[in-house]
Amino acid sequence: MFRDDGAGGGIANNGALESGEAALAGLRVRLTASGCALGTCDSVLTDGSGAFALWLRAAAAGTVRVQATNHSNWLSTGGNAGTAPGSYDRASDAVTFTATPGIVYTGLAFGDVPPNLWAAPAASGVAGGTPAYYRHTYTAQSGGTVSFTTTTAPVPPVSGWGLTLWRDLDCDGVLDAGEPALPASLPLATGQQLCVIAKHQAPLGASAGARETATLTASFTYANAVPALTDRNSLDDVTTITFANGLVITKNVDRALAAPGNFLVYTITYTNPGTVPLSNIVIRDATPPWTVFDSATCATTGSGISGCTLTQRPAAGSTGSLAWALAGALTPGGSGSVSFRVRVN
Repeated sequence: MFRDDGAGGGIANNGALESGEAALAGLRVRLTASGCALGTCDSVLTDGSGAFALWLRAAAAGTVRVQATNHSNWLSTGGNAGTAPGSYDRASDAVTFTATPGIVYTGLAFGDVPPNLWAAPAASGVAGGTPAYYRHTYTAQSGGTVSFTTTTAPVPPVSGWGLTLWRDLDCDGVLDAGEPALPASLPLATGQQLCVIAKHQAPLGASAGARETATLTASFTYANAVPALTDRNSLDDVTTITFANGLVITKNVDRALAAPGNFLVYTITYTNPGTVPLSNIVIRDATPPWTVFDSATCATTGSGISGCTLTQRPAAGSTGSLAWALAGALTPGGSGSVSFRVRVN
């Protein structure tokens, strides 16, 4: 038995032992036939060179099967019947043939490879509207081609989450300028590592405690394997919003009591307590009950806001809605205000 990874310049996953491919010792091989007690004629562990020798009683000759066992989670890639007049079946990892008494059969071989490695699951908390970056590494244990798919499950099911995969060319865990998006598939040689950065964008406006579980699945197609051989490995990233980025609005009036005919001035203060700039801000309000509109203004301009326009207002002496459109982007920590005056009926 041998490690069918093509090491040393051989052909990976072809079921043929080649120079440079390592032997697999200590693995059990069984010989079974209907003429043996309990069906097992002989059983042995492979030696340091991966070799084994099995004995078949003459009375049990006929249809026999030589079956291998693998290390935990290893995959069978192929095998060879050698001089035995039969064939190898990968699904059962066995060679089946019709044995003739007195004949020595040689060259039976079984190729295995260890599982590919896709690591590691990650979790992080971020402010709403900001990204989380997770570093993952895929290690091919034999030659083939890897591709990646993703599924996401936000709780609660709000929109605005985003997930993109990037190739971390220098494997430093940082998404550097010029590092490309991860292609649809990539060929990998035995032992080659592929570094991946998963960028999870948290939505702006989602409440604190909202989270998204993203499942990243790596599918690997083994080169040269006949029939085709694939495996899949998955890991989960969990991103939780620890602070809900978004605009905070407060509204105050200049007096608690006003007689009919007096004026009330309402001031609406807008603040960005988060970590990302906020743009496309529109502030809306309306005249309170038992009042009529008098005037409105952009009171103070917040940091990063380049303009403020009163886009909607009722006619003086009437009631209705008001709207202020803010140009630019309110910087983190920035604050400004708008105001309007009404007359009490």
